[in-house]
Amino acid sequence: MKNFTLCLLLLIGYSVQAQVGIGIPNPDASAVLELASKQKGFLPPRLTTVERDAINQPAQGLTIFNTTKNCLEWYNISGWYNACGDNGVATVTNYDCSTLATGTMTAGDPVSGVSQTITAKVSVPGSYDISAVENGVTFSASGNFTSVGDHQVVLHATGTPIAIGNHNFTLNTSPNSCSFTRTTITGPSIVSQYDCNTASAGTMTEGVAIAGGVTQTITATVTKAGTYNIKATANGVIFSSMGIFSATGTQTVVLTAVGTPTVAGNHNFTLNTSPNNCSFSRTIFPPIATVTGAAGETWMAYNLGATAPATSMTDSAQYGDYYQWGRGTDGHEKRNSANNANLSTTDSPGHSDFIITSSDWRSPANNNLWQGTNGGTNNPCPAGFRLPTIAEWDSEFAQSGIVSNATAFRSVLKLTVSGFRNNTNGRYQDTGTAGYYWSCDTFGIRSGSKSFTGTFGAIMERGRGLSVRCIKD
Repeated sequence: MKNFTLCLLLLIGYSVQAQVGIGIPNPDASAVLELASKQKGFLPPRLTTVERDAINQPAQGLTIFNTTKNCLEWYNISGWYNACGDNGVATVTNYDCSTLATGTMTAGDPVSGVSQTITAKVSVPGSYDISAVENGVTFSASGNFTSVGDHQVVLHATGTPIAIGNHNFTLNTSPNSCSFTRTTITGPSIVSQYDCNTASAGTMTEGVAIAGGVTQTITATVTKAGTYNIKATANGVIFSSMGIFSATGTQTVVLTAVGTPTVAGNHNFTLNTSPNNCSFSRTIFPPIATVTGAAGETWMAYNLGATAPATSMTDSAQYGDYYQWGRGTDGHEKRNSANNANLSTTDSPGHSDFIITSSDWRSPANNNLWQGTNGGTNNPCPAGFRLPTIAEWDSEFAQSGIVSNATAFRSVLKLTVSGFRNNTNGRYQDTGTAGYYWSCDTFGIRSGSKSFTGTFGAIMERGRGLSVRCIKD
């Protein structure tokens, strides 16, 4: 006992001059006392809550083990605190949400590595449980403020963002709350299937730069919303579209063509969306052959959809296509197009079917289609051409002396007896016996056509399929 007392006195005397280490030869320079052991721990005074509260004027930093709570406690100017979570709720006079933002959020993807650091000005230490919820994402953190002053808190994000864009997150710390804005971006979409057999519009001619109006409509079955960049390239032409699928399910995409077709004929375009791609075929017409009519106007030398002037009035190979008045070149004009009894509410029905109707294929009617010097909306003619007016037809008929099938074919226009497609059932009528050609003129709910069998001028239902002969602007 005497030896221990002597050693302790020597140790105390030495500590006046330097650091003290027990179990360690070189104590840290910042510590007045450092204990080291791999078999034993430091045991502070053990007091009950009653005994602790009996301490007179405890010093800041005083540490005990509370046997009532079974918890290590320390004292600061605001009172006794511990790490056991029963300190009471902290009082915060102000929050600052603009400290630091990390990570990126993508719509539809679970967040990872995303956080928002805020600053809390604590007036009374205690526990905190902070969260901010928006757009399917929760930023949160909980713990204890052990002292007064400014404290940084890192809110970690969980969840899956729903919508893209900027979203405002407000802390649940009313009245002393704050807000921060985080952006949700969109990632690449996921598409399980594409369908290219929908609708096409516009015509392309070998060697002629596409000036606009040439499109291909496709559908995509989207399983994850996000960005898309779709292209299909062939024969000097690129069909493309880029954008965002904002929802899942069947979505429509309109591919727009640019470029200059190099070779006439049918060409196959395949989407760059492998493995879930599809293809569509588009016709490139030969360079436009023209003739000068008897009235001095420049006309295409053959019907729209044909490939050469007819060799006889009944040359069925050169009858061309059968257009419903006002519709674009979307496939409905082909002789083998399917029937569809659903009227369209838009200028572009979005499919290639021939619409069966008692009158007009569009409801409500649109009298502004095929109008103007450039052919207007849905102009099916090549660039620089349009549909003629009734007056232009009348002038050509008069100057050419067209009064019958025979005189119509003998004229420079080589008009054929291609008949028409019935608007009520989709069947072909008068093929080989009569010819009917659309004009751009409207008459009430019908439109003007020109025939050279029986009555030369006629007003017909817009749902009928007639031949088209284009005139130069």
